[in-house]
Amino acid sequence: MDLPLNRLELPRGEFSRAVRDSLAYIAGHCPNIQSVLQIAQRVGVNYHTLRARFRRETRLTLEECLIRSRVGLACRMILCSDKQIKEIAWDVGYQNENQLTRATKKYLGLTPHIIRREAKLNNMVSQVLQQAKALS
Repeated sequence: MDLPLNRLELPRGEFSRAVRDSLAYIAGHCPNIQSVLQIAQRVGVNYHTLRARFRRETRLTLEECLIRSRVGLACRMILCSDKQIKEIAWDVGYQNENQLTRATKKYLGLTPHIIRREAKLNNMVSQVLQQAKALS
């Protein structure tokens, strides 16, 4: 299964300092960000000014970038760990598993449980193919 993780990439390009700083802060601290106001305070720009500038320069909202960052982190954790989905949801900044499920469904079209199940199936198929190749 190839996850469409490119849908979760944060914008890149030539942005103003406030937008660059916001993107960097989101990328590095998404699990701990409680609100968009926190981002504005961190980068030292008025909340309304930052929201408008961010939207104008990136074509995305701050909230959308925060969600994308959280879902991307959650997917990496789903694929690389055996943690329960609810624990992963907490670890990436969601209050509960349902919030994570809604976000992954919206951005990837799949639930966390399906992502994990498909990854395990693909891994099993790869192992069987490697074993068969070794036998021939």
